[in-house]
Amino acid sequence: REGADGFLFLDEFNQGSKEVKDAAFKIVLDRVLGDKRVSEEVGIVAACNMGEIFGNEAITPGNINRFGAGVLIVDPDQWREYAVEAGIEDAIIAFTKAIPEDALYKEPNGENPFVTPRVLEKISKGIQYFRKKHDESTAQGRRYNAMEHIRLYSAQRAGVAWANRFDTFLKHM
Repeated sequence: REGADGFLFLDEFNQGSKEVKDAAFKIVLDRVLGDKRVSEEVGIVAACNMGEIFGNEAITPGNINRFGAGVLIVDPDQWREYAVEAGIEDAIIAFTKAIPEDALYKEPNGENPFVTPRVLEKISKGIQYFRKKHDESTAQGRRYNAMEHIRLYSAQRAGVAWANRFDTFLKHM
């Protein structure tokens, strides 16, 4: 709409087919979406994971030059403040504080998947789900190994090495 304001967020900007990327660049460079002009009051933001280590296609220097580019670095203390407010499991918050080298993000070293703030939030929801299943099973007189489910779920999302360290942390907590 003419006069509209807000942001248009293009995630995983460097992924997709040539046609998708061409359309995205047309939006960014010409402010045209299909046959409509994007209002000047709309900020256009694109995000991508840079580098071959993530299995991404490179963005050409010419296209990088068309953006104000930056790298997002997560501050562990700020993330923990957010995590408390967002209801992230206390065990995850404590783990990120106790073992900061495993806290929020490490450059992948061939281990796929790897831990990120988004992954920690998913693991937190998994812990809440498995705890609920444990309580329901206990109320029905059935055994349910929540710790094993948490370890497997964590390994699927953050990698086996991280999940094993987290599991050990939980057992000693």
